[in-house]
Order: sequence, then structure tokens, then C-alpha cells
Amino acid sequence: MPDKKRVNPIIFSSENLPWFGLDLIFSIAKDSWCDGIDLALWKNYDARHEWYVQKLSHNYNLPIYSVQTSSKINAKEMNKAIEICEVTGAQHILINAPKYFDVKPYAFLTTHLKTYQTQYPHITFSIINPDTASMAFLPFPKYRFNNVGEIIKKHHCKLWFDVSNMDEDTIDTMIISQSDHIVEHIAICYLSDRKKEKSHLMPGEGTYNLTNILKTLSKNHYNGAFGVKLAFDAQTLVNNEKVLFQIQKSIDYITNHYK
Repeated sequence: MPDKKRVNPIIFSSENLPWFGLDLIFSIAKDSWCDGIDLALWKNYDARHEWYVQKLSHNYNLPIYSVQTSSKINAKEMNKAIEICEVTGAQHILINAPKYFDVKPYAFLTTHLKTYQTQYPHITFSIINPDTASMAFLPFPKYRFNNVGEIIKKHHCKLWFDVSNMDEDTIDTMIISQSDHIVEHIAICYLSDRKKEKSHLMPGEGTYNLTNILKTLSKNHYNGAFGVKLAFDAQTLVNNEKVLFQIQKSIDYITNHYK
């Protein structure tokens, strides 16, 4: 159990355990001493049953901090995310940015997002930064969210900062060097490591300078949540003790390095 209450909550994403039952996911999150759940609608079928989610949240005393939508977002999925927020009290909707050349979800967001923001002012809408670390060689097509500044200024969204999705040069340029303008717009930070083409490793197992990122966030008084998002291999997924160990190691890294 943590020695003291964290200033910045640390949440566990159900995306970590795709197709697992939510009851097991809540149990693992509780055992790892996370402060809440990031509910990925697109990874767990039972996540779409709002009253069941509320029951688990109550039983495990773990609030639903955010509801995460897929990169194929449409009106049906967005409305379900809002419905879950209304039932569970979650105040964040996290939107995976549409994939390259995927026009329909991009058009849906750019056309309707402002209406949702106006209609539900108590919900914070955030867009995850797309995976630029592995696709830097591709041209930027028209129909995608390819710029952090555009997400924040043009679409009036918060940034869902997935460190492992962004190459280090972009992190240095957009986050570190412009931290006094960017950090206040970050709603949630997924802190995980990366090396070459392998992403979402436990902090300290890749090549990224995560301590510098944490120092920058702290210096600029980041008050949002940290998220645990890891890419477990098949051998780990069938062993709950291994899963729990990696989650706890990730949480320990955040709490030990974020001052």
C-alpha cells in the first residue's frame, strides 16, 4: 500500500489486458494499488455495460477516471462513452486519434466534437498523440491529427500524452522545449518506455530519458493523472503475478522519480 496519498493519481488502463474480463482487470488494478481505471471501450466487450462497470467500480472502490474510445470513433461509440461517464461519474473521454488516411472518424471528430464539448462541459475531451515514433518516415496525410499544437488550439482539446507513441526528437521539441505552453494542456500522461520499434515497455527498460520528462512535468506543475500502459507479451498475460509485478514496478518508477 502507498505510504501516502498521491498528488497525481495513477490509473490503470483496461487496454493493458485486451479481451480479459473486467472483474479480473479491476482485481489486478486493486492489487497493484492504482487509484482508478481508464476504461477502454474497444478492448473489453463488458466495458460497454455501464451499470456493470459502475458495480465493479463500487465493489473494488476504484473510480472510473476516464473512458477511452477507439481510433474508429463514430456517434454510437461516442454516445456510449458519454453514457458511461454519466453513470459512473468519469470526467474524461480519451480519443485515440484516427489512423492514417482513415477519413470517416477524422471527419466525425472535426465536425461534431465541438458540439459534444458544448453539450457536456463537465467532461474533458482529450486526443492521444498519434504514433510518430514508428512512422516518422511517412508523409503526413490530410486526414489525421498530426500536430500536438493543432489538437490543443484548433480543436480545443486536451492532450493525452502517450510518451511511448512519440519519438524523442518530437518530445524534446514539443514537450521539453515548449513545456511552459504545453504542460497545462496535458490531461493524462501514459509513462512507458520504448526502444527501436518496441513500445510501451516498463519504465527503465528502453532508451527514453523518462526522468527528464518527469522533471519537466513537475517543474511546470503538472497536476493530471499518470497512466500505466504496457504491452505485455503472451507469456506474461497468462501469469497474473508477472502482470502485477510489471504494473507495480511501473508505478514505483513514477512515484520515485516524479517529485
